[in-house]
Amino acid sequence: MAEIDLPPFLANAWRFHQDDCLSEFRKFMTESQWTSSELSEAHLSNQVKAYKLRLEEQELSYRSHGRASAGTGAASLLSSSAAQLIELLQSSDNFLLDVETLAKNLNSPTLLVVLRDPRLPYIALRSFMNLPANYGPASAAEVARSNIDIDEAILANESYIRSRGVERNKDGVGLVRLSDAEVILGPSTVELDGDSQMLTRLIVRKDPPKGGFNFFDAKRPRLLRLQPSTEAFISTFHRITRGILEGLNWSNVFVAGGMILTTLLHVDPAKDDDKNVNDCDIDLYIYGLTPSEATEKVKEIYEVWARNLPPSGHQNLVIKNAKTITFLSDYPNRRIQVVLKSLASPTAALLNFDLDACAMGFDGTDVLMLPRCARALETGYSTFTMDLIWGHHLGDRRSTQDARVFKYANRGFGLRILPSYVKSLEIDYYLGPKRTMWGGPNKSNRKIERNEPGLKTLKRIACVAQDMVRRFYFGKTPLTEQPDWMDDENWNEIKEWDRHEVYRDDDGDDTMEDKEVPTIRISDLDSIKLHRNLPGGRQGVGDFEVWMRHHEAWVLDAIGKAEFVRQPPRSPSSNGVTRSTVYDGDYYDDLPEYQWDAAFDARLFSRSIDDHNDELFDRLKVEICSRVNIRYSATGWRDYLTRRIRRQVHGPDIQSVLEKQITIPIDISFKLEDYISSLVGPILEEKNIYNGNKDERRILIPVHEIGKGTTIIPDLVESAEKNLRYWVVGNELMWAGIDRVIDETTEVLWQIFHWNRLSRVDLESVLALACGFRRRIPPVLDLGPIPTPPTTARSDEEAGKSSSSTDAAGSTAVEAVKPPHILVKPTSSKTMGVLSEYEARVFQQWAFHVPPIISRTYTEPESSLYDEYEYTYPPPDKLFWRDGDEGSGEIEWVDVVPGGEPGNESHGGGLGGCVRSGRECVPE
Repeated sequence: MAEIDLPPFLANAWRFHQDDCLSEFRKFMTESQWTSSELSEAHLSNQVKAYKLRLEEQELSYRSHGRASAGTGAASLLSSSAAQLIELLQSSDNFLLDVETLAKNLNSPTLLVVLRDPRLPYIALRSFMNLPANYGPASAAEVARSNIDIDEAILANESYIRSRGVERNKDGVGLVRLSDAEVILGPSTVELDGDSQMLTRLIVRKDPPKGGFNFFDAKRPRLLRLQPSTEAFISTFHRITRGILEGLNWSNVFVAGGMILTTLLHVDPAKDDDKNVNDCDIDLYIYGLTPSEATEKVKEIYEVWARNLPPSGHQNLVIKNAKTITFLSDYPNRRIQVVLKSLASPTAALLNFDLDACAMGFDGTDVLMLPRCARALETGYSTFTMDLIWGHHLGDRRSTQDARVFKYANRGFGLRILPSYVKSLEIDYYLGPKRTMWGGPNKSNRKIERNEPGLKTLKRIACVAQDMVRRFYFGKTPLTEQPDWMDDENWNEIKEWDRHEVYRDDDGDDTMEDKEVPTIRISDLDSIKLHRNLPGGRQGVGDFEVWMRHHEAWVLDAIGKAEFVRQPPRSPSSNGVTRSTVYDGDYYDDLPEYQWDAAFDARLFSRSIDDHNDELFDRLKVEICSRVNIRYSATGWRDYLTRRIRRQVHGPDIQSVLEKQITIPIDISFKLEDYISSLVGPILEEKNIYNGNKDERRILIPVHEIGKGTTIIPDLVESAEKNLRYWVVGNELMWAGIDRVIDETTEVLWQIFHWNRLSRVDLESVLALACGFRRRIPPVLDLGPIPTPPTTARSDEEAGKSSSSTDAAGSTAVEAVKPPHILVKPTSSKTMGVLSEYEARVFQQWAFHVPPIISRTYTEPESSLYDEYEYTYPPPDKLFWRDGDEGSGEIEWVDVVPGGEPGNESHGGGLGGCVRSGRECVPE
């Protein structure tokens, strides 16, 4: 693993520090004397270095596939034969015929090598599994089904696809198509839907095997109907989009994401006007073109869109920011968003999607999917990996946000943590020292469990989060009872706060029938402090325990016991969906949003964009006035400034928008500016890119040119550390993907832009900048030695029993705690996947991170205090665990329990309080 020379504060970000972020940063800054400029340069330098190392590792990985090294390093004969067979399948025009031929001729050892090779196309793997029983000398179907975990195989195969690189992936190898549904979607049938009287493909979903952790699956339907063919999909797509893209030349154009999933699942024409259908946007990607060619393609798409709008009077609005170009008209005419990423192929677009269910697209002819997307349709689950936490839109796969998880959970797609991840948690469960509140008695910490099953550990943490939410809103729960392991003396030391127990019936039950339900907000369950040091900040999903708090809030909403408010409406009279013009929320959460419904007014939204740009302009004027020591009311700014500030540009058509540049004010040091120029300048020269104006090859230009000052506004004097610049984004540099150095520079500039807007003392301000850098962790960082947990994490009883010795000076040396052992192995001999040490280490840190304590004071109907300090002991096993939940390593998904109603089953491996079709399931 390559070593990156990052400051410790940044390099150790992957560990989800439990220490106070501010104190750790202050210590780092005091001892190192680093400046904000040096932090920025170090981060940028190492992100570029990490990317290059990642490319090298992927190339090595690609070249190593299929080579089983012997003692001399030569490929084995068996492996070479299997490699040739896989190459044959990769170029196959008839998978079923080729698979049948191989199954008739391969013995078991060769067949297993082929099946376990990550290069094996997913459609070929499923073709082997779909063969008749006892087919061929090796009974190929039985060998495949009993030895291969499909979900692990998909992850391994996607890793191989990524290792091929962008150029090789132009051939589309690895993607599957809707026309392959008979093979890739498991047992399914095409039949007439009794409600819509349309032909549909019906999938009957199975229960996942035990051993994994399943959540956000309360609304996962047992039966799923989708379009029966590509032809039916195309017809439905043009019908529900009202022909908005009719006549488009689809070359180099790819629609991906939620619109495609909506079309695939929309099988009843009578529901064309449903709000969930009308609200879906069209996300367009352009691939295989240069930036200038892609810009011309955007113009072409706009002309098609504008031509296909209804002939009656309507409002047109085009909006451009540094990530997207959006076309808006009257609701429900389709909103089109062009993602400004220069992509090589549809594969590159799909690989970056976060949740499996939306990793599909339409190229005008066929519906293309990643294998994990097809699997999500089949099972109802997206597979969890740490990319969902640490990913980035510049990385292999984007991270996700709470809002997106809720969105797809409401559409019936849950999340599943695979058994291989769960097994990696079978380590000593260390937590921090006991905590004391207001000088009172020590509060008992969560009980330390030794080497319990990983699934039990996850369920224990999830139960703590679930109980926290229920206590927070409803009062006492079974967890507030004295646990079996705590004696009466210790229990009585804990002060009982007077809680107002709301929502109780006369008989004392916690049921809430005919009662007003509470409103739950994410801001109640976790604060900004909880996310300050975590990837994605408040936009992300936090650590596992915080995520489980949000999950419980979502579940309570699903069963009608609470109202989960994820985003407040823009106005009391509007029930529309709040929309944004951005692609990724990490750095754009402060941009104007709009309500997408019949009340949408383009003029009002344009005004909000102008107000936002004016606010930036006002901030710049205030900064200049403070530096040159004049009053804010000074005039003459038009000649004084070199550009007009525009963070978003709007206009009535595409041409008027493309004529204007994105121009963002930024405060930067000479040193960092010179470093950025040395990186970006040669690339612009090499690629012959002018940034807006002719002969302009800079991305940073002065806001004021010396000599343009007047007696009213004097010349702006610059300093070594604080220089006002315009960050200019022209019509070529608005496309990400031209060069990774430019992309990484852009990310740093966004962080500095937000950092400039903070009105804090210098050290606190630099902390925010550093925390922004911490939220991106390169996948090639050296993780260093396994961290040893603090000795204070042990119980008092264990501490008393630990051996000690006294040295000559009389001091006592306490025996060090044994570091946790990392167990990274398949769930059974039948499982092909092996979790990498990197993924396991980062997953463990995320799962075990303990969020800060939350307190809440209720002012109505009476004064009361909720405080988490009181209940830090662990939940009894009876609340969340049943013997056998961890399973025995089975990989086969199971059919519905005989006699059970589809959709109402409690699945093993998830939370104790799971939900199916509005019915709450409670543990036995």
